[in-house]
Parts: sequence; C-alpha cells; structure tokens
Amino acid sequence: MSLMRCCAELGSRDSLKGGIKSSDHLNNNHILKGYPHKIPHRNESTITTYPPINRSALLKQSLLAAISIAIVPPALLPPPTLAAFLSLPSSQPEPVPFPRRTLGQLFAVLLLKSGYEAVDSLDFIAMDDFQIKFWKQRQSEYEPYTLQYDPIKIKQGDLTDPNYFDFIAFAQSTTVSQEAAHGRQVFKEFDCEEEECPPETSYKLVTRNPLFKDNALLPGEWERQTGDKIYDGLVEGFRGQVFGGPKPCSNKSNSIGGNNKVGAPTNLLGGSSGNSGGNNSNSGKNCSTEELVDGIRQILDIFEKNGFALKCTMTQQSDDGSSFIIKVEGGANLWAIQALQARGSSVLPLYDMFVIESYLRRGGGGGGVSGGKKKEKWMEVVQTSPTSVTYSLTL
Repeated sequence: MSLMRCCAELGSRDSLKGGIKSSDHLNNNHILKGYPHKIPHRNESTITTYPPINRSALLKQSLLAAISIAIVPPALLPPPTLAAFLSLPSSQPEPVPFPRRTLGQLFAVLLLKSGYEAVDSLDFIAMDDFQIKFWKQRQSEYEPYTLQYDPIKIKQGDLTDPNYFDFIAFAQSTTVSQEAAHGRQVFKEFDCEEEECPPETSYKLVTRNPLFKDNALLPGEWERQTGDKIYDGLVEGFRGQVFGGPKPCSNKSNSIGGNNKVGAPTNLLGGSSGNSGGNNSNSGKNCSTEELVDGIRQILDIFEKNGFALKCTMTQQSDDGSSFIIKVEGGANLWAIQALQARGSSVLPLYDMFVIESYLRRGGGGGGVSGGKKKEKWMEVVQTSPTSVTYSLTL
C-alpha cells in the first residue's frame, strides 16, 4: 500500500467531530475527503497536487491515526515475516511479562492528544509533516513489535489495550525527539478551513516563538506543555468526562489556565512568566506540604483508577516531610520508556510526572522560589525496570 493511499484512508474529518469512541476503528468507508494523492517535495517551486486539508483537520487526523494503524481486519493480515524478525533493533527491550490493566478510553486519548497539541503549540514542525513522519515511524516498528508479543494478539486501533497504547506512546515520543533535534524556525503549513482548498492559498507561514528558538529547549518544553494540557483535562474535564483532578491549592476558586498565553512558560503560581513584578491574578499563599501531598496522591489515584497503572505508591523519605519516593507499577508506558532510553531519546512519555509537576507549578510547590530562582523540577527518575518506574520527589 502506498504512503498516500494509507494516509488517505486514515479517517474522515466528519468522523472526528463527535470525538473518538471505543468503536472508532477504520475501514474502507473512512476515506478522507480532499486529501492529496501525492505529497509534494518541499523543494519544489510549484505545487501541482490535489488540494490539501486544513491544519485543524490534520491535528485531528493525527489522533485518529494514533488509534488505528491497519485498515484491514487482523485476521487478513499476513503473518510476521523473517524480515520483521531480523529488523528488531539490538536494543529492543523484552515485552512486558505480565498483563496490565485496560485503560479508560478518554483518559488514553487525553494523554496522547495533549502530546500532539504540545507539538502544534511549539511550532517546530508543520503538523502535516509531523503526521507523515509519525505514520512512517509506526509502520516501520509495528510488525517487529507485534512479533515480540506473539502469540498474544494486540488490539490494533484500541487505545484501551495497554500493549497498543505503549507502542503509540513510544512512536509519538520517538517522532518528537527526532524532529525536535532539528526543529525549524520558519516553515509553511497547511491552513485551509474549506472543503476544497486551492494549493496556491492553502499554506501559511509559521514562525516559532523566539522564547524556544534553541532546539535544545524543545524536549523540556514539550514535556511541560503536555503535562499542562493533561492537567487541565483532569481538572476541567475532557469530552464530557470528569476526572476530579486537584485544583491548585493557592487558587482553587479560579480557572486553571489563568492568564497564560499559548506557548508562554508557566510560573509557579499559575500565571505567565511574562508578568513581572509578582502581580499575577493567580498569585496567593503557597500550598502547605500537606496540601501538596494530598493533591499528588489524588493525581496518582486518577492514573490508577483509569487503568494507567496497576499500583501507585508514595512513601515519605525525610523527617521534615519534603522528600518522597513515588513508585508506579505496571504502567502502560513501561515498554516505551525502556525502548526510548535504549535509543537515547530526548523525551520519555512520563505522563504521571508531567502532570504532578504541572500541578506543583500551578500551586507554588515547596515555596516555588529558591535562591531567587524559580524551581523548575521536583521529580527525577531514579529507576526503571520491566515492571515499574520509580521517581524521587522533593518539595
């Protein structure tokens, strides 16, 4: 199957308007209207392809593509080949050796969607290009991955299957890491809101935020923005589902976003770092350690209840109650973390850590300022294994 034929069959924009449902699997009736049948090379002086789709639809399409790789029933797929077996990287980790929990559908979508939106917000690659590279990454890795798990069958297109979610988290993080390393400063991107888009008017010029002009800043900022978007969904709800996430304890009556601007670094009290002089509308007293700990435990409980992990524990390590060990057992990202670490990826899908640190940034965790400088990190990965991830937390 050609690249563009597969891209064209990823799903229609109309099928995404009502949100992704657990029954949203692809078939031959989900043909994307208006998608080009040929991708132009970027060095072409003129573009003579069929009309492109708009930027918003591309972002939605990316999410649909994330939950559906094959468009034919698994029973009709050819068996794993010797070539697939030989293509397994030498650094490929072993499959997760025990069953994990089924994820909540909307919770899984929230995690991955937040990663896509963070890429779009940072503007270091056109989203149409990101989609294509993400598709190629999945296609090149999926057959070897399923071969590892044979005879266990992975539910293709089903994000509630932890083995499938693990793979998609790996593919998304791999693509982010690779593209962030040589992110663009200025580029053209599809931008058309009509059903029929003339090629000569379907692109717009995008310039990256100068705050993040250094590519070395992109991995960390992607993690921060991904965590902020997930945290917003946990507190404010996502597609009608209420998760009951903890509000920032220093500002529980206000909305989550505060006066943040898209792409602006978030300070420790919930406002944009561009607000000088400490006049944030969200500023207030810092949370007590007890309040922060209660909020963190609440976040871990949400991850556990929605099937992301078998068990999450938080253990105090210091007498003053400022140091903790967090252990997440049986997480839905276990294989992805090990595979990405082995390949030297600049980002890891540590969604639980992203959200906890977002919560601490909003609530002024641990006083928020040390030696006149804002505190940027509260957690570090201290151990990864085939069964768990362990973090240190210092408030």
